Amino acid sequence: MKFRSLKKWDDPSNNAPLVYFAQLMEELSYDKTPSTYKPSVMHTALLGIELSETIDNVENGIIRAPNIDHVAGEFCSSLSKHPIADKLLNVPSGLLIGSLKNKAGSTGSKQLTVDLVVNQLRSSAYRRACEETVIEQIESAQCSYDILRAATRNYVTTLLSLGYSSKYIHEIVLKNFHYDKNRIGQAKAALKAFFEVFDNQTKKYTLVFKADKIFLTVAEALKELRIEISREPPGDIDLSAHVNFLRTEPTHVYATLRDIPAKEPYAARQNGERIMRVAATFLTLFHHRDRPTWLSDAIVHFGDAAISRLHPRGMNAMHKGADLPPEVAARKMKDFLEKFSLHEEAFHKFMRSAQLHALAAGSSSDENQLLNLWIAIESLIPAETKSSQEATIEHIVNSLLPVLSYDYFERLVNHLVKDLLHWDKPFVLSQFKGIPGKTFTERLLRIMGLPDHATQYDSLISRCRDFALLEKRIDYLKSISASPSALSSLLDGHEERVSWQIRRIYRTRNIIVHSGETPSHTNVLIELAHEYLDNVLNLLTKLASRPSQISTVAEGFTLAQLHYQDYKNSLSQKNFVLSAGTIVPTMFMRKSLRT
Repeated sequence: MKFRSLKKWDDPSNNAPLVYFAQLMEELSYDKTPSTYKPSVMHTALLGIELSETIDNVENGIIRAPNIDHVAGEFCSSLSKHPIADKLLNVPSGLLIGSLKNKAGSTGSKQLTVDLVVNQLRSSAYRRACEETVIEQIESAQCSYDILRAATRNYVTTLLSLGYSSKYIHEIVLKNFHYDKNRIGQAKAALKAFFEVFDNQTKKYTLVFKADKIFLTVAEALKELRIEISREPPGDIDLSAHVNFLRTEPTHVYATLRDIPAKEPYAARQNGERIMRVAATFLTLFHHRDRPTWLSDAIVHFGDAAISRLHPRGMNAMHKGADLPPEVAARKMKDFLEKFSLHEEAFHKFMRSAQLHALAAGSSSDENQLLNLWIAIESLIPAETKSSQEATIEHIVNSLLPVLSYDYFERLVNHLVKDLLHWDKPFVLSQFKGIPGKTFTERLLRIMGLPDHATQYDSLISRCRDFALLEKRIDYLKSISASPSALSSLLDGHEERVSWQIRRIYRTRNIIVHSGETPSHTNVLIELAHEYLDNVLNLLTKLASRPSQISTVAEGFTLAQLHYQDYKNSLSQKNFVLSAGTIVPTMFMRKSLRT
């Protein structure tokens, strides 16, 4: 989350909902945003399509029948609390949910019900409904920020599903709301101008890559993939503005791809790279020694009169998560090697998972990344804790949830601390001064959760001024910080969402392996799978480091499950009042294994 100047805004202080929308759009489209604050993988309309495809995959023997119930459950949950879907449906959502949950209903009847919903929630209609809801809320004298946030999140999810890249969305947000010369005045006009950019029109792009010379040997064959290989750049495109691109090593040739369909240049670049990967894959079938590659920069050209643009490769999904600075990583590694103490067999199991993590990080293929991450996760799940009646995916979900939920709230507060320090470090440090706590995260929890620190809290809120997104984030986490029961509800919702995503990763893995297809949302699932694996490896590293609390991987999962249950039980105590001495151990569960 980053505050950007509102100098081009005529009256931002009296247009807080529009400011909030612009800031939320930037956060949702930024590659390095924490997964919690990224757009949903799917909204109701896309879940309907996924359910329909799941039924087809079950009937074709690609995945097992229980998957239908899991996807239907997520779809019904989304449908039951989705006002935009209600606007578009001509049948009450309750009747549709009842039909899908009917145990006596046939698979065919469920398919018909889902198809009915999908037909009424088509992307174009759904996108317009999101836009209308955003405009309604921003123009309303009583804007509901919850409705505005939901509509905005669903709008970004829709754009991504239509083929727009997050990088392009982010670029348009910055240009329209912060950096071009057009003033932001009347809200409705500003929103319409912004929405019109995403016209959903597919264009045809020409792409030029600099590739390894080995592609020249199969130039004739690559014409079947619409790839032209030549020693000279294409003569019909003016590349004079890209002198460095024209400087070619003797080991490089030009690969030109024409008529690549895409909504925008970044998406065209991604589509072109997919074709190049297919070419490289086929080439390695017949030649194993050299690995065919191409350089990061590429020319993206559209239209006879358009100026070519130089586009670097998009961020690898494995690189979008949080990362440590090199010096911190070196210190952590030294500490790990000195203190890590699992038994030999458990150590080999841990290292095998870490190696699969490394393979995923080193690959540019979405399919390889997801498969390696899933194998790395699955290989850590203890077989000895699985009951004979428990399905494999049920066991994986039940084993992972305590690990992935345990410090969820602390991570949210920690993200907020980083946002605050990045926004106004001197002021924030002045507010933290004198507040008890070993870390800034503990201090912020006390400021938000205890009435004794209301002065500091009010100062933070009043200082936000035009940073509407930060203000609403602080206000939301305050409502959780002061209430163990609210935190318990937050964790319940988090567990449900994580459970859905783990199952979706598993289904996608099966679809890739058994059908050869790669679902469009695979890239997002890679980010989630990477985060889940990192959380598990970090926990095992902590538990197995001196003073060691475990000697096997199975003990680590069991200990996490026991402590998480204790954590949830402590949050459910009735009439419990938070105090200066209890707020941190209660809300962050510092008496636990992560201390």
